[in-house]
Amino acid sequence: MNFKRRSRTRSRRNSLSVVAGPEKWQKYNKKIKNDANHDSSDEDGLTASELKEWVDEFFVRKSMLEDNIDQDVEVKLTRKQTLVLSTLVPDEILLMEKFDVSSPRRFVGVLLMADVSGFTALSERYNNAGKAGTYQLTAILNTYLGSLIEVVYSYGGDIIKFAGDAFLALWKLDKRSFLCQTIHTAIACSLVIQHAYGSFETDAKVNLKVKLAIAAGNLIFSPIGAGSEMNYVLFGLPVLEAKKAESLCASGEVKLTPTAWGHCYSRNYVHHVDDQGYITIKAILYDPHETNVTKPFLDFPAMLRRVNKPQTMLNDLSDSLFEPSKKMSNIEIIKRKEFLSLRKTILLGEERNIGSQIRKFMIRPVLTQIDAHQPLEYLTEMRQVSVMFVTLKPKDCPFSQVINIVHNSYKITCELVYKSMGCVNKIILFDKDVMILVIFGLRGFKHESEAQATLKCSYNIKKLLTALDGVLEVSIGVTTGKVYCGVVGHPLRREFTVIGAAVNRAARFMCTYRNKITCDEATYLNSKLSGNGFTVQPSITMKGIIHPGKIYEYNEDIRLKQMFDIAIIPPLLNREDEMDYFKSWLNSNTRTYRDFDALLLIGESRVGKTRLLEWMLRYAKNNEIITCCVSLTSIHASTPYLAVSQIVNQLLGLKEPLSEFEKEKKIINILSYYSEDLCYLNEVLKVRFAYHERSSDISEETRLEKAKYIFSTILKSLPHTYAIFIDDLQNLDDLSWEFISLLLDDIKIYSVLTVTRGKFQAMKSWFYAVYMKNNIRKMVLKPLDKQWIPSLACQILDVNGVPNELCDALRSKCNGMPGQVETFLMHLFSCGALDLKRINKEELPSYNEELHFPKPAQIQFVALDSKDQPSLDQARSENQSDQVSVCILKNKDDLNTELNEINLDALIMIQLDSLAPYQQLLLKIASVIGNIFSRDLLESIMYENDPTATAKAIKRLFSMRIISCANIKRKQHITFRESTPLGSFKESPTCECGFEYDPDQNEGLPKYAFCKVMKFKNKNSRKTFYELLPLNQKKDFHTRIVNHLENKKHKCHSCGGSITIVQSITGLECLKIDSSSLIKETNCDSAKENKILNASSNNAMVLKTPNLTTNRDDVTSNEKKHCWVDNNLMFVNIRHVLEAKTTNDWESIGIIESEDNLNENKNNFIPPGLKLERGVSRTDFKACSCAELNITVSEQLIFHSREAQIKMKVVDFLIKYSYLNLLAHISNSKVIVKLNEAESICIDKSVNYLSKCQRKLYLGKIYTLKANANLLADKLMAAKIDIDKAMRIYGFDVNKVRKILNFRSIISHIKLRHGKYRNQADERRSDSIMCFNVATALYSAINDGTSAKAAAQRALYLSQTVKCNVIDLCNAFYNFIELELPGLANTNLRLDKLTYMTLSMIPNAIQSEELYAVGKLFMALFTAYTARANIPVAIRYGYQALALSQFLYVVHISIDIIPNLFYLLLSRCRIKEAVEVVEILLQIGCPEEWFECQIWYHALCMDFILDAGLQIETPEMIDDFTELSLQKRKFSGPCRRRLILNLWTYWLRTDESKAKRFENEALTIMSRQTEDSSLKTLMSSMRLAEGMLESLARKVGDLSKVVDLMELRSLAEKELNEMEGDVLCMRTALPRWILLKAYSLVLSGRHAAANSLFLQAIEEARRSKNRLEEALARAAMSNSLIWVQNAAHGTFYSWEEGVPLAKACWHQYLYKITSNR
Repeated sequence: MNFKRRSRTRSRRNSLSVVAGPEKWQKYNKKIKNDANHDSSDEDGLTASELKEWVDEFFVRKSMLEDNIDQDVEVKLTRKQTLVLSTLVPDEILLMEKFDVSSPRRFVGVLLMADVSGFTALSERYNNAGKAGTYQLTAILNTYLGSLIEVVYSYGGDIIKFAGDAFLALWKLDKRSFLCQTIHTAIACSLVIQHAYGSFETDAKVNLKVKLAIAAGNLIFSPIGAGSEMNYVLFGLPVLEAKKAESLCASGEVKLTPTAWGHCYSRNYVHHVDDQGYITIKAILYDPHETNVTKPFLDFPAMLRRVNKPQTMLNDLSDSLFEPSKKMSNIEIIKRKEFLSLRKTILLGEERNIGSQIRKFMIRPVLTQIDAHQPLEYLTEMRQVSVMFVTLKPKDCPFSQVINIVHNSYKITCELVYKSMGCVNKIILFDKDVMILVIFGLRGFKHESEAQATLKCSYNIKKLLTALDGVLEVSIGVTTGKVYCGVVGHPLRREFTVIGAAVNRAARFMCTYRNKITCDEATYLNSKLSGNGFTVQPSITMKGIIHPGKIYEYNEDIRLKQMFDIAIIPPLLNREDEMDYFKSWLNSNTRTYRDFDALLLIGESRVGKTRLLEWMLRYAKNNEIITCCVSLTSIHASTPYLAVSQIVNQLLGLKEPLSEFEKEKKIINILSYYSEDLCYLNEVLKVRFAYHERSSDISEETRLEKAKYIFSTILKSLPHTYAIFIDDLQNLDDLSWEFISLLLDDIKIYSVLTVTRGKFQAMKSWFYAVYMKNNIRKMVLKPLDKQWIPSLACQILDVNGVPNELCDALRSKCNGMPGQVETFLMHLFSCGALDLKRINKEELPSYNEELHFPKPAQIQFVALDSKDQPSLDQARSENQSDQVSVCILKNKDDLNTELNEINLDALIMIQLDSLAPYQQLLLKIASVIGNIFSRDLLESIMYENDPTATAKAIKRLFSMRIISCANIKRKQHITFRESTPLGSFKESPTCECGFEYDPDQNEGLPKYAFCKVMKFKNKNSRKTFYELLPLNQKKDFHTRIVNHLENKKHKCHSCGGSITIVQSITGLECLKIDSSSLIKETNCDSAKENKILNASSNNAMVLKTPNLTTNRDDVTSNEKKHCWVDNNLMFVNIRHVLEAKTTNDWESIGIIESEDNLNENKNNFIPPGLKLERGVSRTDFKACSCAELNITVSEQLIFHSREAQIKMKVVDFLIKYSYLNLLAHISNSKVIVKLNEAESICIDKSVNYLSKCQRKLYLGKIYTLKANANLLADKLMAAKIDIDKAMRIYGFDVNKVRKILNFRSIISHIKLRHGKYRNQADERRSDSIMCFNVATALYSAINDGTSAKAAAQRALYLSQTVKCNVIDLCNAFYNFIELELPGLANTNLRLDKLTYMTLSMIPNAIQSEELYAVGKLFMALFTAYTARANIPVAIRYGYQALALSQFLYVVHISIDIIPNLFYLLLSRCRIKEAVEVVEILLQIGCPEEWFECQIWYHALCMDFILDAGLQIETPEMIDDFTELSLQKRKFSGPCRRRLILNLWTYWLRTDESKAKRFENEALTIMSRQTEDSSLKTLMSSMRLAEGMLESLARKVGDLSKVVDLMELRSLAEKELNEMEGDVLCMRTALPRWILLKAYSLVLSGRHAAANSLFLQAIEEARRSKNRLEEALARAAMSNSLIWVQNAAHGTFYSWEEGVPLAKACWHQYLYKITSNR
């Protein structure tokens, strides 16, 4: 317990330190009269600014401190607004001349009461469906009622009132018609309705029917209410008769009252009269309008045809038809006239421009929407509200008196509801009872404790209405829940209403529990009121309510607990110091002075202020001090002087209802005289003293001073000592404080006040006076200590013991707040988690571990009157029991329920309601997108986007801290204020998106108004906004998002993408942002690129370190001309490498030489160049995240299409998501789950929007992708099952074509099935390509080569005949080449033609994600042309594949290409290019492959020495590198094999002793059976054979090594023989193999055969244009020793020196195997 006292000036940071403890209490003596101006100069007071900060921090709700920011929406009533307003009222309002209650209109008319039956059952069905059910219920109601309303207006009627599922229509009798004719019109309308819409089957399998009752007679139409709160009612006997007839009417019938029937001719109708005289009309025989009364009525079929038009058009009509004609086209004008012809009266309202008068009849949320020029459909939302249904029963009296009663009741209700921040929705008078529907929590009227406000308002309404003369009883039902708020009816006649289970329950409570205020359990719990005011009601069966739950009666009259007929009160816990201080102060009433005049209790909500107040009240009463107790509410805050009047009533001992002039007499008796100044208290005290003549001439200030003076005189005249207790002082109105302060100064009055922190709607000036007054002592109440929680729980539950687990949960969740403890216990008790039972005292020891038993003194109730305490103790001792009550925990899981004491939803709604409609709409749409959203997406799904209005709205939302820039980095230390739901109001809004901003060009708006990427500052806010949207708007916005995301190409920033926002479907939380905030970095990269290009062109420098990631699309033609001076620059621009079309293009970028005339042979040609999509060459694939981005986009598309209920899209996006995951090799498990979901949708026969062909198309894709996923997961059998299903769908039977290997024959054998679906044939054929590609890979994995070839050939054929995507095309070609590789070298297959056809099938620009497949295609072409020994073409494709692999950062592919490309370049004597290619290995920066690249580099350098006789690195350096690598790090693979074999062979040639180091490993290399037949592998194998032959040559002639010689010769011949098949498939290696075979013959002594093979090697080398192999063969036939001499010196010619030598006489510098040195 801490008391607030004055302190020295301190900073705000230490403002809490001014709270002092009890030991520091200071007293100052204030004498009764002489010390009025007490000097307190001994202490320094707080300054005004510090005081305001302290008060703001502790008492003011932070959201109210923000300055009012312009709403950016101007309220202006237009003709369109008037037209829209006219649709919300009946014709009688539009035709009124005077809009006041003084002129009710009397007329004769016919009433039609329509009541929809089956609506209750439909409500139950849809209420069980949750929020979506409420919307569906309203949609059906609008469709059905709209159809009925349209028929009514087509027959000249008018809808007077709506009442849920019923309405009342009116036909007024005009001077040109007889009443019988008007009744006949109503009958004809009713029969048409019954025939056309008598039975309406809903999707919930509930039939709606309608009951129609017709009455006629004299009617009174009267406006009621006053000011802006007006309504209207229809009175008269026909209203009562119509209600009676409707109650007797069966569904599908048309009933007439006897009075109406008396005006009709019975011969005109087929009818039936029941026992009570009511008539059922079945058909029309004659028309009374006809002059020939014998003419039969034959127009009924035509009448039915006129109304039988599609009902969907009613849902399509919108406010656009209310636009002025000037803004519409001729067609729209015709449509408008046709539409408005049904109800021409609304045009009269437009012409008269009576919108300002109609506004008086509108509910305020509707006015807000119309004033903001927003469509009424945006008003539709799901809201948490409290519903109050009031019914009052007037006494039997004339209609004129009934009008007066209804008028007064409506005015009182509107006044009380308005003060409590509610809205009166409608008043209904269908029978003798008057029903009023009140809603709390609508848009613009949301507050934290609306359930509490509803109950308190209902109590005041019942109290005041019951006191009205003529009101017999008042019944009120109150419920709380989510309801559908919106406009229902027909576009020409509609009303704002609320629909939902909460509304139905409130109506049933009102009708069932008469003359009571009843509420449901949700209202009871949310009200957070003391349980003393509630009484559980017996359960009663109510129509349409299956599980009503607990129902409580509410009453504010003090209900005291009683025990043995003695009023009791629970003990006060942990407040002894406060009570002692109060007692000491109150006991000073016998002294001539006191320490202070009033005590102010300050605390958080529900900290226990009211309980402490009750004990103080008890102590004062027990000390025979007269007490007054007032609990202030929001009604007091809005009603001037109400608090003062109630306090004075209690001081005077008056009790309501007061008799006439009772208060005035009491005041005069106290004063003992009459003063003419008493008239100034009339308004203050609600008295009626006579005004004297001079009172009207006195100013307001003087009147107030006189009123205060006479009030002080009355207080001084009071004879006794009083104690006044005022609870919730924050609800005091400003005017009352002037007089409350006088109470505080009176020495005979002791005042105790309570204030709740954070409950001020706005800071009031008088509260500063409360704090500044020295005579008010401040006491800050702390929460209860944890040790008192079990005792409090026992008091609340009225038991002796509670579970220890429950106590722990209360301590951790409730923070010592008694109110929260009570709420949590009530929640647990109501949900069945707690049970109360009685146990014997003997059983207590067994419960000691589970239960906590507080001391009896802490839980035993005490007598309210201390005089009754002895009697209570005696009665308690006489009635002792052997049992005690305990609480048992039944469900421990419920203890985990989170208590949200601060109603975050309510706070968020308060904030939302303070916004303009356009701003609210923007927030709701943003909530559909997710927690983070882009401006681009937001604007694209807005209905009518105005960039300026959107910028202003975003500015407002930023300033209110609802949203912020998503690019702002989160701070590491987040304060509490920043985590509050409404955000921090101390940080200034800012935007860190990277875009240029000029305030002069944007109307002076700040940069954050144009923020590109935004986020909600609180996820609860987004969720609340989202839940406000009805189902139809959610579906619409989700559909718009789907269309936007689907039609937009998504790229990450590295690939040139702009801002892209993608949402995770898990709770709509995590997002991936690709921001455009790196513009500066992009510009820097471009500058750097220009620098490189210019340097290259001017200086012709050789780029030994090519920049493989620097690319540029917008290079000028001049730059292109000079960029390629150096051949190595081909890696600078991937676009030029891929788009080269002519021989000159290839020569300019250095891929082919002039000598490589590709057109010299008709089989060699230049295929069409590929075209890259713009921007692709700028992509940084090292940082590219497009794959992950598009996967996440697909995931989000699945979510939004689900929410939009577009199942075909769901299947599409599930397939796309799976496809992208498989391409990226990400999460195969998720893929299977998604594909199973898609499969279940497709095979669901209840899905009727998929044709048989569409199902097969989808299932074919699904099974193909499932097979692919299982194949990647090594689940081969599952993959086989799925691929077989897919291939059966595509009409491919592997078993039938297993033996057909001819390419042409297999194509002609396979035929497509289902020819009747010709329009889907191409799509099915295109989809099947992927299936056959997967099948090829699968059959290869299970070693079924025949089936694999059949599938590959089928895929390739289809790829050449139908349009397919690039990835499938490239995969088909690659698979075919891989499987046909053994036969490519020796078959007549036109590979060039196939290549041309394949590349020609790519007409569109290549996109970035397709480059991987294109690289695969180039790899296949590189391999294929290498196998066919077409070296120039192979080099070209090798360069393309290498450039792509470097560009895409696919390092392992580059490593596979470089050794083969190096050999091919060397074979064409392109030494410079070969060196540049091998040096690329040194530039690969990937740490995983760095060491492998280093080994390959040195291995190829040794190849350069062995084969070309030239060096890049010296042999010694290579040897040293190898030794060091072997010692420090183990390595294996093809690179190690090649390096070891090369070094072994080199040292065999030069120094056999050094070769011993590598001989064992070289000879123990694994068999080639597990190796592939690539050129790289073959060259390593031939190096092994060469080394064996070299070793053999060293041993020839040494008889001591005959055995080794024979074994070595056998191994060499075996190695060469095993290579023969692979060499024939890879013909590029054939000359080298022939050369080695020739060397083997030479070493065997068969020189003639060897010479023949040497010549054959030369011929084969020339055929393939392999200059290296030709030179090696020629060297074998020559006697040059240059290579051996260079080796002896340890140095060879550098490659720069060797270029001219190689072109002149290369063979002289090469090595030949010989046994003679």
